[in-house]
Amino acid sequence: MNNIAPASGQLSRCLPFSSSRACGWLLATLASGTSLWISVVAGIERGGLPVERAVWAAVGVVLLLGAHLIPALSRGAGANVRLLAMALWIVCMVSTGYGHATFFLAAQRHAGDVRATTLHRSVQAADAPPAAGRSLAEIARDQARVTQQLAVARNSRCTTRCEQLAVRRESLSAQLAAFDVEAAEGRRREQTIDRMRVANERQEAREELARIDPVTARAAAWLDVSRETVDLAVALIYGSVLECVACLCWLLALPPARRDAGGHPQPSIVSDSSVAAASHVPVTTSRCRVEAQPAPAAASNAPVTSSHAVDAAATYPSRDGCTGRVTHSDLVVLTHAIAEGQLRPTVKEIRTFLKCSQDKAMRLRRQFLEVMSEAPSGEHRSDARVFAGQRPRLVHSGSGRPRAA
Repeated sequence: MNNIAPASGQLSRCLPFSSSRACGWLLATLASGTSLWISVVAGIERGGLPVERAVWAAVGVVLLLGAHLIPALSRGAGANVRLLAMALWIVCMVSTGYGHATFFLAAQRHAGDVRATTLHRSVQAADAPPAAGRSLAEIARDQARVTQQLAVARNSRCTTRCEQLAVRRESLSAQLAAFDVEAAEGRRREQTIDRMRVANERQEAREELARIDPVTARAAAWLDVSRETVDLAVALIYGSVLECVACLCWLLALPPARRDAGGHPQPSIVSDSSVAAASHVPVTTSRCRVEAQPAPAAASNAPVTSSHAVDAAATYPSRDGCTGRVTHSDLVVLTHAIAEGQLRPTVKEIRTFLKCSQDKAMRLRRQFLEVMSEAPSGEHRSDARVFAGQRPRLVHSGSGRPRAA
């Protein structure tokens, strides 16, 4: 019979950290770290006092961890537990998405303020405010008064003191000319104020345009919706994608918990000795069996400890592979228990011992019987002792290979 050793690919599939799982761990850690940072910053933005900011940040971190880890931790649990976990996960996702949207909107607003402030500083220093002066209405009233006095002085006839009347006329004319100059200055000042007002309006329009994200503005124009709606939608999409990536990566990174039909966790027994034994025990490619070899007489009566029984049973991989329903460690636990005399290889006792379904117990019993039936004919008496409830023994040959005795 041509026996071959287990392929290295089979052992690599059983390893707890494969390359895909390592990549999943890396991406999950990066996504969760980014989300954690965003949640803390969003909590700080919401609170006013330092205590309030710390509480908001802590709440965001708890909700974030729940949104990321609940799907991976509840995988393989009972239906009721999964239903409750999914409901709680949805609430955590909505809360975390709200916090992420708060962060993205605040960050976009701050970026717009920075752009607007830079633009304002570069344009504002061009014009200086005009000097203060009287309004045109006040100047017009003084002009009217002086014009009236000048008209009276010009219509007056000189009888005794003509020099004084001439001086008065010249004085009123000079006052009227000064008022005309002041009125012209007032008009120029008002024109300057009007130009500055127009420039300020244009500057405000440019600042508002600088605050708006160009992609958001074009998307809002294309979709015929408001820019605020587009900003909110983009923030929610960013947060949702980040959370979904983190959840998926944690599902890939964390191995599923092994549970029986009742939803109870099962122990996983994988030791280094079992892997080492699997590397040198001959195994056929079509069926999981061990070729027993004749052992010396001195070793035929030597009992084997429980750890050797576990190592011997570890060389029989299940038909479903490392991640099947009937796993490698199930056969290890069953063989160890039968070797210790804790149970008989019946479906009822296997089901009671492992707390598993009847189908799984039948498949475990079938695999165990196949292993025992494929032993050499000289070892059938050991099979009889197993079925009679006695304790079978496993011995080592001179080459260190375990076999049933």
